[in-house]
Amino acid sequence: MTALAVIEELGRAAGVEGLIVGQAADLAAQKGKISEEELLFIHLRKTAQLFRASVCIGGIISGASPDELGALASYGEHLGLAFQIVDDILDLGADSAKAGAGTEGSKATYAAFYGLEEARRKADEATEKAVASLGSLGSAAGRLRDLAFRLAGRRS
Repeated sequence: MTALAVIEELGRAAGVEGLIVGQAADLAAQKGKISEEELLFIHLRKTAQLFRASVCIGGIISGASPDELGALASYGEHLGLAFQIVDDILDLGADSAKAGAGTEGSKATYAAFYGLEEARRKADEATEKAVASLGSLGSAAGRLRDLAFRLAGRRS
């Protein structure tokens, strides 16, 4: 049963509920200006789903309860979003002229959509939500909390 649950989780994340539809939306977004909702849709279906699957698969293998898996799923989605925002910020490097330029004809990123300062704020917000998702797991989630803060503060 565990193996089947792992396969289902990975299939959901990579399939039409996750990475496939997110990538299709990302490619379509490069053809014109997108909305805030479309930007969030893209990132929640791509990186966030892969992070979600990673932590949920760990939970499935370790015998986590449905409530624990729900906490892990929320953590993974928020952590994946924070990771992607920080990654987009780092991709810009010191070239702040690209930031805030909008998303028309370019890659759909938080840094391009909001500018660097607001993108950083959104990354911090997503990190805080990821950590808050772990509240019911207590001290057992200490390493996951540490990971969230380490990823948020990365410089490369």
